[in-house]
Amino acid sequence: MKPHPWFNPPVRRHLTTAFCVIWLLVEFASAGTASLWVLIAAAAVAWCVWDFYLAGHYPVIEPTDGKP
Repeated sequence: MKPHPWFNPPVRRHLTTAFCVIWLLVEFASAGTASLWVLIAAAAVAWCVWDFYLAGHYPVIEPTDGKP
């Protein structure tokens, strides 16, 4: 699967992952572990971590100091 170009800037990947983690915490706090939405939010977090950070779809670009 080709990575989506919208997620190329790291800040977008970090914010998407943070949103899913916050969603998981809210669902866990409001419904406990017996909710389908907790499982869905946990799956979203797992997908974010795998696709954005572990699978290597978005390579880390080292910052340069302006030299080619």
